[in-house]
Amino acid sequence: MVYLEHCPLNFIAFGIKLQFTIPVPSIKHFQGIYGEHDFPFRDIDVHVEPLRQRSEVYNFEITEHLHSRLIQVFFLEQGGGILISEGREITMTAPCLILIPSGILHGFVWKENIAGTVITASNAMYDRYVVDHQKITGMFHELQYLDFENDLVRFEQFKTIIREISTELKNDIAGKEYALHLLVQFLFLQIHRKHLVSSQISISSKDRSLVHFNAFQKLLSNEPRNIKSVKEYAKMLNITSVHLNRICNALVQKSALKIIHERIASEARKMLLYTELSIGQISYDLHFKDPSHFSKFMTKTMGESPKHIRKDIHKNK
Repeated sequence: MVYLEHCPLNFIAFGIKLQFTIPVPSIKHFQGIYGEHDFPFRDIDVHVEPLRQRSEVYNFEITEHLHSRLIQVFFLEQGGGILISEGREITMTAPCLILIPSGILHGFVWKENIAGTVITASNAMYDRYVVDHQKITGMFHELQYLDFENDLVRFEQFKTIIREISTELKNDIAGKEYALHLLVQFLFLQIHRKHLVSSQISISSKDRSLVHFNAFQKLLSNEPRNIKSVKEYAKMLNITSVHLNRICNALVQKSALKIIHERIASEARKMLLYTELSIGQISYDLHFKDPSHFSKFMTKTMGESPKHIRKDIHKNK
């Protein structure tokens, strides 16, 4: 299976204009689990398999890819590796947990002594049973890496939940589907609680700030190529621009505008690395006045110009 497209490159040699094509990788996109284009489910929207099982098939290297309709939880009990996502590299060491929301580019380089479990749930299950819980849904817009080195008691609780999910899947008994839905809900809730502990965010039920922040993040994710102004987002949330900025600064120590700029830059980087669109086309698709303005924005926000970002992927290939 080939996932390469070609990008034209022109230069002058001995007064003659030559044209070459350089392969630019497109995004690996699987409807199912890595390497598969079919859903891993039959009647129940959850799937469990040993982490080592699939990784070993691919020599412990899972290239960067995404799933548009699946949410995955990687539960690492032994070993470690490197998590790769949109230019970032995170060193993983057991015991830890990695949450991969749908639509997030990710890949792994695992050590050969890994042991753990991968739980895959469909977006349909998430929509039916989790989406109404505002505080939990905030996690599902970004990749999460949670370390349990100093929280082994909680790690054992996760092991128990995962064992229960595996047991329910193996047995054909009354109430199986209902039990699995409850267990997956509980798993997501426990991940949320661990996330709060790690982030040291207050879980006061009266705190509306987190609800507004999660809604802001969701609005940004819904239309990543049609980003609006801070004032427009604040109006959609029925709050003032000043209030939205206070919320963002309190929760993540960033202004609302900086969060918007980072989301635009992230989308632009994906387009530069994984499409054959020209820099000019990308700048207009993202509603910049001209490519020059786009280049200045990317250099300021990402520390690299669009040309350098695209040059890096050519060099690596």
